[in-house]
Amino acid sequence: MKLSHLIGGAVSALLVSQAAFAYKPDVTTPDLEVRLSGASATASAVAKLVAEQLCVQNANLDTFSGTNQKAVFCDMSAATAGVSGNLKVLVRKSAQGGSGTGVKPVCEAPTGGLVTFATFTTAGATPSCTESAPGSHVWNCAGFATTDLVPDAGTSDVKPQEVLSGASNGCGANVYPSYETVFGIVVSKQLRNALQEVQSLSVGTDDAANMPSLSTGLVSAIMAGRVKKWSDVQINGVALTTAVGAGTANGYGALSGADRVTICRRTDTSGTIASQSIRLLQRNCVAGALPVASSNVVGADINGPVIPAGQSGSDVLEQCLSSFSTTSAYAGRNGSKWAIGHDATDRTYIGAPTGQTEWRFVRLNGVLPTFENVANGSYKFSVSSTIQWNAAYLTDTDKLAIVTSLKDSAATPAALGAVRVAQDWGSGGVMALGDNGAVVAYDAAGKYDDSLPATTLTHNPSGTNFSNCIDPSLPSATKKVPLPTGN
Repeated sequence: MKLSHLIGGAVSALLVSQAAFAYKPDVTTPDLEVRLSGASATASAVAKLVAEQLCVQNANLDTFSGTNQKAVFCDMSAATAGVSGNLKVLVRKSAQGGSGTGVKPVCEAPTGGLVTFATFTTAGATPSCTESAPGSHVWNCAGFATTDLVPDAGTSDVKPQEVLSGASNGCGANVYPSYETVFGIVVSKQLRNALQEVQSLSVGTDDAANMPSLSTGLVSAIMAGRVKKWSDVQINGVALTTAVGAGTANGYGALSGADRVTICRRTDTSGTIASQSIRLLQRNCVAGALPVASSNVVGADINGPVIPAGQSGSDVLEQCLSSFSTTSAYAGRNGSKWAIGHDATDRTYIGAPTGQTEWRFVRLNGVLPTFENVANGSYKFSVSSTIQWNAAYLTDTDKLAIVTSLKDSAATPAALGAVRVAQDWGSGGVMALGDNGAVVAYDAAGKYDDSLPATTLTHNPSGTNFSNCIDPSLPSATKKVPLPTGN
């Protein structure tokens, strides 16, 4: 059974027939429940890995998706997930708070804090989930009830210490490399169009050939808050706002909103922010490196940049970009319609809910954020992600079997190829690691095989010092699994 890409976000609540569900949390009692917390950037990929790799592929497989929340309810067996028998298993994935909730509450369980999980049961007077297509068993949900619980395991975009210092102490050796997460620079559609115009590309088109580019230097300066106005950005010695021209459909003069740079960013505990801080700004990698600019309040941004409060999930980040692109009024802020941020490449505007579609990826230093370019070393904005758990807390043998099976499936190119996302410019998503034994595959024509995404480059070339501060390179020794957990 091939599942469609799971898209989070609010949808209109419609009355649906209970009989349409195979398993629904408030109708069927699971034999076992597993709670996963952490990274929002790859939440869709994790949910799809569970559904496609761990579930028995029969009619009893339902997936649920809502803002910052996903769930998979299905049959699992010894053959698919290593469990002790045929079990009805509900896996709940919360992305609330990002990677930080996949680290501290997990590694310090049960006292490290609670995480908000959706029950996907009725929170109002009517059922809140609607089927994306009749018979698909893929449900988009809104208005669902939630509860605060201790997670069993967590995912993070970067290793625990790179999210929160010392955060993996409780997880000890149970911190495993999962995959290489490919990130990209995202901009509001209005800014994308303006960049296309000044770079002599076809304005308003979404294909790879017309995908504009920004330099790492400029993006880093913007994200550090050092570029306050778009008129400060020079294109061949001419201010960007002037180069576009006030009289054109995509010109700054045709936009409502200020000249101030607008930045849509994730929360401070997010692995997305950690990846930006490490890979773009080299924060905590190089002495004196600048931090990512913090969000600011209305009035404090009079000279720019405008940085609304950190968004709690990737879908909310996309709402921020889309709102500025269309109204310049996200969360009551009057920033420029030229907004910028960054996101994992398994996120897409295609098929996204209303209010999350007016944004696009751009090239970085002229390079597309493709699997092939990560594997050949020309695109460097990627990080090795991890999955972790606290063995002292996770003692249920069936739960441990499921999270171990998830870890193992995440290590294979075939499983990650099955959950890749079709973008206008190629495939987006996550890649299997050479650290886990993966090798790069080529198709019959000798081209990089996107259906088996893998990279043999590593952030741990010596085999003893894993750090996302290190540019991916060829290994010099056999890697160790699990990853070293020292700082």
